[in-house]
Amino acid sequence: KLGKQYERNILPEKAAQVYEAVLEIGLDSEAAFRARVKLVDLELRQKKFARALERLGAVTLPSPDSDGEKLSPETRSAWLNLKAMIRRAATENHEIYRRSKERQALVLAEHLYQAYLVRFLSEKKMPEGSSEQKEKNEVRMYLADVKAELGKTLESAELYREIFRSEDERYASEAGVLWVVALGESLRQAAIQPQTQTQTQTQNKKTPSELEVQYVAAVEEIEKRVKGSAQLREALLKSAQILAGYSDSQERAIEKARALLGKWPKTYQAVLAGRLWVQILADQLAFAKEAAVKEGGNEPRASFLKLSDRLAEAIIDLKKNSDLISVDAIQGEKRLVRFMDETLGRLRAQIIEIHEGAGDFVAAG
Repeated sequence: KLGKQYERNILPEKAAQVYEAVLEIGLDSEAAFRARVKLVDLELRQKKFARALERLGAVTLPSPDSDGEKLSPETRSAWLNLKAMIRRAATENHEIYRRSKERQALVLAEHLYQAYLVRFLSEKKMPEGSSEQKEKNEVRMYLADVKAELGKTLESAELYREIFRSEDERYASEAGVLWVVALGESLRQAAIQPQTQTQTQTQNKKTPSELEVQYVAAVEEIEKRVKGSAQLREALLKSAQILAGYSDSQERAIEKARALLGKWPKTYQAVLAGRLWVQILADQLAFAKEAAVKEGGNEPRASFLKLSDRLAEAIIDLKKNSDLISVDAIQGEKRLVRFMDETLGRLRAQIIEIHEGAGDFVAAG
């Protein structure tokens, strides 16, 4: 009562002394808990966030849902008040950042959201679809947004992944897309980080990195449940581009490019997928030609000719796709068509060179 009186008289320091004294006396756990709640409240109101979070971390929370009959109404009320004040402090600091871009407010929002999840929404198993589970996903969305703003993209991606897999109809689709966006940003950050000499020496150029594998797998997972938005098409294209960069995964890259072409031929992502398909085969053909010239013999020559047939067939298939060619003309200034024509010209010259090198002037024409 004395503590409340000091609070009413706007004497927070004296009120805090009273509540600290209650803790020192060693009263029962409920009274001690209520005193700690009051101290957290005072510290939050005085913007002593670090101290409030430290105190919250040391509090043993009596849950109203666990053996509730043994908790007094005052204690249950204190528990709910504590929960409300921590969430309010988190959202207030988050809003301060949105208005002013004050980074310290964003850092505080991160700590407060994390504390809220740990202390109030993780101590019991929550049935899927329950109000607690729904609140947990809501707060995780806020926290993921904060972490993304702080540049903690992998932590953000993990939170979005958890929300997506919870199948919460309010957030799952958005979280799935943001999961991939966060992983994409992680890839961008990794690409600009200077590599150590050891990393450069040990990097495997045949297969994607662990982070790239995560990105491709995430896109494959959300593709099954998220409708084909522009963001999803961009993610599918990026997956194909990632796989195209490694010799052991180029066939998968072609599969993904062709799938994108098949589903969304009237989009510019399809135009880029078509170009990627042709580029992969053209690059492979260049290596096959080099081997055929260097090694000679029927086997390298046959491999080159087989690959040249694949490339020619791919270009024929793409040129037959009227929707694709129309989009290329309108949005791409016919760059894909010109690229295919140039590739066909080089292909004919390469075939002639290989036949002439083998002394088959009839086939060379």
